[in-house]
Amino acid sequence: MSPANATEIEIAGGEEGDKFEVGKIYDVKLTTGIEFKGIVLAYDPDPHLVIFHERTIPETGDSMNTRMVNENFISTLTYIGKCKDPLASKERWIDLSGLEEKEAIAIREIESIGVGVTAEAQKVFNDLSKTKIESIGVGVAAEAPKSFDAFSKTYPIEQDLVVEILPVPVMRARDIIVAANMALKKKIFAQKISRATNGAYFLMDEKMRKVAVFKPEEEEDGCSRKGEKANREVAAYLLDFPKDSEEDGFGGVPPTTMVRCMDFKGDREKRWAKGSLQQFIPNKKWYVHGERSDAIFSIQDFQKMTLLDIRYGNTDRNQDNILNKEGKLIPIDHGECFPTEFDRYRLDWTVWEMAEIPYLTEMVEYVKTLDVDKDLEILRTNGIELGGRAVERVLRREIKSIGVGVTAEAQKIFDAFSKTLPVQWVNKDILVSGKVRIRSPYHDDCVTGGTATARNQIKAVLKKVRQELQLGTGGN
Repeated sequence: MSPANATEIEIAGGEEGDKFEVGKIYDVKLTTGIEFKGIVLAYDPDPHLVIFHERTIPETGDSMNTRMVNENFISTLTYIGKCKDPLASKERWIDLSGLEEKEAIAIREIESIGVGVTAEAQKVFNDLSKTKIESIGVGVAAEAPKSFDAFSKTYPIEQDLVVEILPVPVMRARDIIVAANMALKKKIFAQKISRATNGAYFLMDEKMRKVAVFKPEEEEDGCSRKGEKANREVAAYLLDFPKDSEEDGFGGVPPTTMVRCMDFKGDREKRWAKGSLQQFIPNKKWYVHGERSDAIFSIQDFQKMTLLDIRYGNTDRNQDNILNKEGKLIPIDHGECFPTEFDRYRLDWTVWEMAEIPYLTEMVEYVKTLDVDKDLEILRTNGIELGGRAVERVLRREIKSIGVGVTAEAQKIFDAFSKTLPVQWVNKDILVSGKVRIRSPYHDDCVTGGTATARNQIKAVLKKVRQELQLGTGGN
């Protein structure tokens, strides 16, 4: 079907050779009404695409302002002359990202032309298209749209270099995204975090202060497919309830979202990089290697972190991803959560003295509110893929494996047994293989039930587990 208002291509006389021969200069008019003067750079007859350079004579060493056009949408093509091959210079280069952007704009312009509609209908469409749908506030006060419009005049959204891409935006990430954008536009580029295992960067604000940590998918290490760790980072925040737009989640995970970021390193590679973006939290060093310094944190913050790790199946909670924000414990770095299998793990908090204290009533009530189906729906709504059914099984198993009213030490013993034996909680007892019970305080003299042979086997396993967890053998 021909585009609206299209005519046969009119070509002025005076030219020879192929119509779209490289180097030919034309006055071009499109069916959309756009007019420009361009030099042919390339032509592909199969999809009917022509690439023009929009200057009459290119200057050596300068980048090219290019435009990709579908031949079928050219209404008038007036031949002007011919120049030497505009790509002959070794200094010449094409901005492919800019070319892709122009192609996207051209497609939007073509899609705005109604086929078989009246002129009046087209005019209504054009008037509506001048107002961005995302700029219309739904359910906001009358003065709110005025503030939005005033803001957009000085900070145009279409020029953002950091763009949130979650279907449901993270409200608490707005300020850090705005700050990072303003800094990048002023050429204040990201700082690479040298000690990070995977690629990680500090994004700055206009005053050179750290505001966010960006982790590009393409620099993830040790993943079967790119994006796994970024998805886990975002999921750890999304599932950390309860929360609203202005409050921390239960476990205190900093606001985290998924973004695409361009030109954050300051190099000439103009392309989008997708990854997780997390609010930067200033950390006051709280530990000395070889010493226990965990007393600085409250029992509430400690137990919330342990429940978070158990619920997410976290396999890496070392001292470097526990931050101290003026005495408040902040858990970060959740790229190793939601594993499909537990072949290795490190949870430093298992040897903290607070691990011997039973979970508080607040924690017990929290566990009762957890809903795996609700968790999975939140992830699906936001397009977060964590490994399909395997991760769903992990989430369901982890919630069932959380002992109500037990100590963190008891929980670790339960988790260790669950790797090789069928176990379940019966109040505060660990029931192994449906017959043998391990009662609190979970020493070898607390093993009851089953046959003598079964009890001796469980005692041997328990002794080994307590040694591996550095809990001491206890008992006889």
